[in-house]
Amino acid sequence: MLATPRPGDENRRPLFAAKDIRNFYYKHGASIFSPVSKTDSLFSWLNDQYRAFVRGGPKYDATPLEGKINRLTGTLTLADTVTKILVPAFDVRRLNTVTFSSYDAPEMLKPHKKHYLSDVCLGTTAAPTYFRPHHFWSHYTDGDRRHPFHLIDGGVGANNPTMLAISRIAREILCGKNPDFEPLEEDQAVDYSKFIVISIGTGSTKERGRYNADDCARWTDIKWVRKDGHRPIIDMFAHASDFWVDTHVSTLLDGQRCKNYLRIQALKEDGLVGPMLLLDNVCKHNMDNLIKVGENLLQKKVTKVDMITMRYEKQDTEMTNEEELKNFAKMLYDERKLRLGKDKQKRPRVDQNEQALPDGAMTTDTKAQATADEMAEK
Repeated sequence: MLATPRPGDENRRPLFAAKDIRNFYYKHGASIFSPVSKTDSLFSWLNDQYRAFVRGGPKYDATPLEGKINRLTGTLTLADTVTKILVPAFDVRRLNTVTFSSYDAPEMLKPHKKHYLSDVCLGTTAAPTYFRPHHFWSHYTDGDRRHPFHLIDGGVGANNPTMLAISRIAREILCGKNPDFEPLEEDQAVDYSKFIVISIGTGSTKERGRYNADDCARWTDIKWVRKDGHRPIIDMFAHASDFWVDTHVSTLLDGQRCKNYLRIQALKEDGLVGPMLLLDNVCKHNMDNLIKVGENLLQKKVTKVDMITMRYEKQDTEMTNEEELKNFAKMLYDERKLRLGKDKQKRPRVDQNEQALPDGAMTTDTKAQATADEMAEK
């Protein structure tokens, strides 16, 4: 919603401001997570795992979600976004993570050969057991071949896509064909110290000690998938992926003395409890609590992954997350003004200096229209 342009707006402003998005969830959350059929009410007294065996298929009907996404994005494609974005999904047919990027939508392709935003959004939000996988046909980036996509939630392959975003920008720089970046000299390496990376997590309630070897040794196949309201094997995969992404990103950026990396993640000590993070817990009380956690998180001191303990540790600074975000916003705003000033002269290639990479892989470019205050709010 932050990258979709407002219809008929020549300035290509976003369809929603960041502050408006929560109202969308308050208004439409209950209808998005609607039962597949009325027969669900007959099984409401059963535990979720047994209901799944009785009825089969996903827990919710994707039709309301599809309708809202189609209404918001219409016939817009990845080439139409107000800024460059990178969206991960997992293809169950190819058993591989796929990424959809605005960089893969060259202007010379005809509209019907570009990925529709609606297909990309439905693919990356098709959470297994909650919504059905999303299937569609689209062209490769060369525009010559059509390919079937069978997608489920991007979190399956990239629960934290920060490294994907960094790698994609590095790829664009190394290829030397993207006008947004200055080509490297023959013996020149990508300078990661000039990246700006803002990684915003969706919360973690990891509990050390919840599982142990003796308990796991007695589990059947079903208990590995679902036990006491948790999904052990899925939790383990997700936490392992998050751990290694945090480790690799911190090692890469710290190794090049990059000071422009901010990771914001709500943890159990920030007030998160298990039920709060359930994907389908869309009651007003829960969303109110999530907003409070987010507001408190802004006032929390900046933390960073310690390279020895590999845990989030407070830094030797009194800077809060909110203050750091405003500093980053100022840098981005100054960079945009500099680029626009150069564009007025002769539209030269933009230096690779200071690219913005929030969780979700959104980067700044000459088409970005956000002001400093709006960027700080995001």
